[in-house]
Amino acid sequence: AWAVFIYTALVWGFGGALYARRANRAALLAAHAEAGLVRAELAAISGKLNPHFLFNTLNSIIFLTRKDPAAAERALLSFARMLRYLLDANRGAADRVPLREELDFVRDYLGLEALRLGARLAVVWQVDAAATEETIPPLTLQPLVENAIVHGIARRAGGGRVDVSVRRSGGRLHLAVSDDGRCVTSSVIMRRAL
Repeated sequence: AWAVFIYTALVWGFGGALYARRANRAALLAAHAEAGLVRAELAAISGKLNPHFLFNTLNSIIFLTRKDPAAAERALLSFARMLRYLLDANRGAADRVPLREELDFVRDYLGLEALRLGARLAVVWQVDAAATEETIPPLTLQPLVENAIVHGIARRAGGGRVDVSVRRSGGRLHLAVSDDGRCVTSSVIMRRAL
């Protein structure tokens, strides 16, 4: 009877160990697949600064060179900073940037959009200064702002307002972009990395 009991315990023990090993392997493969998906999505986003934006920006700068060379120079510097950020943002999905860098990028983006839209574009910033040192994946905020402009502001003859809100609350970082056009509201809530 003891031999049967010991044999049964060994079979259950080894079986359990093999099952746990398979479950861990499956969880690891699922985590790798999810990380690959996130990397692919980040690569797709970082490779897609709207071509229309690039074309419109270059045309606006060309126009400015004749009308206001100093403004054209400032616009070119903003454009160069944006391109530098994009080149630097070609990191992996695990890489993160300080929120203040992302905000600077978005400010440059909005400044260049303002060349085209002029007084039709108003921007309201609500940024919790304490949150600017948090880190986020690169190009998290800019696609939200671009979406608000393209779908909420640019098509309206009278233009509109884009609200950008950044706050930290309860260990979470809240990023929100909304417009008063088609009521496009996008937000991201991130848990603080520990």
